[in-house]
Amino acid sequence: MSKRDDGIHQAEAAAAAASPAASRTGEPGSDAFPVPPDVRRRRRRIALAVALVLAAAFLVGVRSMGHILASAPAPGKPAPDFTLPQLDGPPVRLSDLRGRVVVLNFWASWCIPCREETPALKAFYQQYGDRVAFYAINVAEPVDTVRAFLAEFGATYPVLLDRDKTVYRQYRVTGYPETFWIDEQGIVRIHWRGPMTLEDMERFYRETAAASRSSNPPPAG
Repeated sequence: MSKRDDGIHQAEAAAAAASPAASRTGEPGSDAFPVPPDVRRRRRRIALAVALVLAAAFLVGVRSMGHILASAPAPGKPAPDFTLPQLDGPPVRLSDLRGRVVVLNFWASWCIPCREETPALKAFYQQYGDRVAFYAINVAEPVDTVRAFLAEFGATYPVLLDRDKTVYRQYRVTGYPETFWIDEQGIVRIHWRGPMTLEDMERFYRETAAASRSSNPPPAG
């Protein structure tokens, strides 16, 4: 081996021997570079804050998933009772409407299908408003927004205000518009997701009214 090669090997050996020590002393948190106590405390606080945020997000997700997975009031089952303030008029309690066909239409002003459905709702109420208890339930919007929407379409049907989404959750609404047709005995007969045409509403009214008569036959003579 030449002197040149011998010198190279000696240099490599020296570098190999020095590198572990260098890496050990160069690591943050090592004896050579200790982490100050205030930095450690700050890291622990950040880790705790992240854990709390993740836990809160998990709980919100579980609650939302529970709302989605829970069943809406099914046809043939009693409609859950509630009381809501009316946009114009006294509060309305569902159970006080027994003896009439009831229509509950959940909606929001920003909902495009709701806007498309509104002329049909308006026409239905004008033709059948004396035969049904029709209520459009606005969900969590300011009164001024609701009034502006009704004025835009010239709609005069009654509106209930579900400001905190209580009835929205009670009826397990999953989107807008969503409509429940309830017979005279307070039983859900039709649950319809999506917009309705006037023809749909006329058919649903006939079916719900017929169900009311069949479940409450006249006394035998």
